[in-house]
Amino acid sequence: MRLAEQQGNLLRTLALCAGVLLGAGGCSTARIHSARIKFMRGEYEGAEKDLAVISKKDNNRLLALMERGMIRQAKQDYKASTDDWLEAQRLAEDLDYYSISKDSASLVVNDHTMPYRGEGHERALLHVFAAKNYLALSKWEDAAVEARNVVYRLEKRGDQPDDAYSRYMAAVCFELINDHQAAAFQYRLASELARGVEIDEISGWISLPAKDKKGDARVVAEEDGTQLICFLATGSMKGVGKLGQLSCWQEGSYAEIHAGEKYLGRTHLLSDVGVLHNAAEKGKEGRKTVKTITRIILKEVLVQAVATKDEDLAELLRVILIELEVPDYRHWETLPRYLHVARVNCPDDLQSYSIVMKDRSGKIVSSKDITGPITRSGERLVSFCRCK
Repeated sequence: MRLAEQQGNLLRTLALCAGVLLGAGGCSTARIHSARIKFMRGEYEGAEKDLAVISKKDNNRLLALMERGMIRQAKQDYKASTDDWLEAQRLAEDLDYYSISKDSASLVVNDHTMPYRGEGHERALLHVFAAKNYLALSKWEDAAVEARNVVYRLEKRGDQPDDAYSRYMAAVCFELINDHQAAAFQYRLASELARGVEIDEISGWISLPAKDKKGDARVVAEEDGTQLICFLATGSMKGVGKLGQLSCWQEGSYAEIHAGEKYLGRTHLLSDVGVLHNAAEKGKEGRKTVKTITRIILKEVLVQAVATKDEDLAELLRVILIELEVPDYRHWETLPRYLHVARVNCPDDLQSYSIVMKDRSGKIVSSKDITGPITRSGERLVSFCRCK
């Protein structure tokens, strides 16, 4: 082969690889990363600005919508947040019918060439967090629609684990529209799934088992009267990517709820999103292995075909293809890691409350005053917040 032809082929190969890499995420990868960093710093305006424009052709579009929705919820822009998550839900459904013929690129390069579709637990949590937005806006019927979607997702979860927090959220949404039968069923499932707590299926009341109730000795619980249902999120999924890389340093932590000087009760950890993520990764291990082996074989076939004409060019191609063999660790990083719930008696005129985070030994870690969202339906006040 003439030198000019060799150089031409080399340039075409490099151009193809560059095009694949750009198509895999475009400039969105850098912008998503920047937005995540700003989000964790509490710089919500800057984080939202990084994701102001999300291309419809971007392979990370679903991921970007997930992240921007979380940023906007933190800003208390509940409508815009909901719009992002509803669009993400529609896109996820569309991607389920994505042409299988377009999967061929991932067999030659890697899974980054494919649009991100979201894991099963992420799709369920899309509905959970959208329901929170509707609760913040006192849109009880809309929240119940999302609750039904949560239940549907969990019932179609396949070999993935169930989720007590999502079940509890669905139950609360049903309770608020007076669908007590559906609420009781979800409370019962949440109680079966939750570790270390008991949930009454009629009232939704959460309590420690009798042997552990010393921690709630300051409170005499009454299932009648005004109650505050608080959904607390802590931690983040940042750094939780590769299977097995999970830190449990917050396991056993909880938050106390105070109204002024009065102690109302405490939160209970219902779900660890890191565990859900790890289960999803473990479930994909076999499929990933088969696909990776197939991809490596195809790459070697390509290299050997080039080697029959030019060994140096074949070696260069092999190096490029190996460099492109990067694991796909994309996931929804702004999701909170730990999902707690508190259900406590509270003053009828409650306008604000305080969260006091404690570690497993009872040492205070942080505190935060909450003034909203706090919405009311009858004798039920509903609120949610996020702490580090």
